[in-house]
Amino acid sequence: MPKKQQPLTNENGSETQQQTDTEAQNATTGTTPDAEPEQPQPYNKVARIHLHHWQIFYSLAFFTRFNHPISQVAGGITLGIYTQGIGAYGPDNYLEET
Repeated sequence: MPKKQQPLTNENGSETQQQTDTEAQNATTGTTPDAEPEQPQPYNKVARIHLHHWQIFYSLAFFTRFNHPISQVAGGITLGIYTQGIGAYGPDNYLEET
């Protein structure tokens, strides 16, 4: 348990300006010298989904696996757009915290 400090006084017996300044600061901030630090708030942020074009076409490429000319052309287009997005912009998260 910390030792309580004696109030600082000058020769007249009145408190010094330093102590009254500290008390005024504590009153405005709502803290005391022995107050515990504020607890972290882990759920105060909001996440939103931000899909990039390469993520959309990567998902669409799974539906182009059939042995049909239209499916093969669609697979080439979707994988081409996916490759261009990764090459030009790099992999980026689809969740943004605000």
